[in-house]
Amino acid sequence: MAAVEKAVIMAGGFGTRLRPLTMEIPKPMVPLAGTPMMEHIVRLLVRHGMRRMLAVLYFHPDVITSY
Repeated sequence: MAAVEKAVIMAGGFGTRLRPLTMEIPKPMVPLAGTPMMEHIVRLLVRHGMRRMLAVLYFHPDVITSY
C-alpha cells in the first residue's frame, strides 16, 4: 500500500467559539504558544510525511496566504 503524501486542511470556518479572539483574525492564525495554530498543523503533517497540502479557506484568507 502506498504512503499517503497529501492532506486537506479544513480552515474555512469563522471560529465563532473562539470569539473575541477571532473577530479580526482567522482561527488558524490564533497563536498557540506564540505560533499560529496553522503552522503547528503544517509542521505536524510534514513530520508525518505529507508533501502536498491544500488548505480550504474562507474567513480572511489573505491573512493566512500572506503568512
